[in-house]
Amino acid sequence: MSAWLMLENLRRGQPVWMVFNQIPTALLGYAGLKTTFGGPTLVGLSLQVVMAGLHGAVFAVVVPPTVRALSASAAGVLLSLGSYSFFFGWALQRMAPLFLSRASRLAWLGACFLFGAAWGFYAVFARELLLAESPSVQALPSEPVSGIESESAKPSSTAP
Repeated sequence: MSAWLMLENLRRGQPVWMVFNQIPTALLGYAGLKTTFGGPTLVGLSLQVVMAGLHGAVFAVVVPPTVRALSASAAGVLLSLGSYSFFFGWALQRMAPLFLSRASRLAWLGACFLFGAAWGFYAVFARELLLAESPSVQALPSEPVSGIESESAKPSSTAP
């Protein structure tokens, strides 16, 4: 998602990190609207990664790992586009109107679509984890190994 948004900024002739500077305007106000790399960029990138992680966690709870990859991708697209509709249709008007007025909705729509479609790989990954055999653990021998003396049986090498 981040890579898509960065490429979209390059296509529009803006610095690649400009989209990440726009994200934290809900917290920083106009201080986030900079064209240079800096603190707002790191805050915006962090917020975007946290939100992507939360979306992934919701998806992992909603979609079982036994579902086919195509069905998982379709569910991911629906969840991601539903999230896009919620944020751009209602939440951002109340929480971050500055971001909403400056964000490219088409770029974010494309990012949400690709992000949701990539969730189809979750089903394949989770299924492979479920089918993988757990490594067997072998018990250690209970008898002592011969040829190793204990510390108390060794003669003292210090002479008076």
